[in-house]
Amino acid sequence: MLYRIAYSERLEDRKWIGFATRRQGIDYAVQDKKNWDEFTQAYSAHFPGYTLVEQKLSLRDAAVIAGIGDYYDSHYRLYCQFTYAAFRAVTQSLNELETHDNRTMALCVLVGLETAVSIGGSAPDIDVLRKRLNELDQ
Repeated sequence: MLYRIAYSERLEDRKWIGFATRRQGIDYAVQDKKNWDEFTQAYSAHFPGYTLVEQKLSLRDAAVIAGIGDYYDSHYRLYCQFTYAAFRAVTQSLNELETHDNRTMALCVLVGLETAVSIGGSAPDIDVLRKRLNELDQ
């Protein structure tokens, strides 16, 4: 996975650095190939038993490899709709997912409160919030 991450970053770098250097009359491809060859040799020496796959790694692929594919397919996809202002989110067509959203936002608030309490803050009704959140699962 690490090699695929590096390869994916290389592809992105080639887009924006390549464009910027071409405007300056520099051939980025030559330096890129040299750097990539050096990295590949060093990687192979450090991890000799691994097959090097030069294939872009999508965020979903990384989530599946990390064992959080279900999270990616649910919460991450949901919040991307809001983050990137998808048409569905702008037109309030995601309201049917409100229960998932409410629970996630409540958990975020609870984590914030627990953090504040752990550094000396006060949240006298935090146990009530915890209890109500647990009841949402039932």
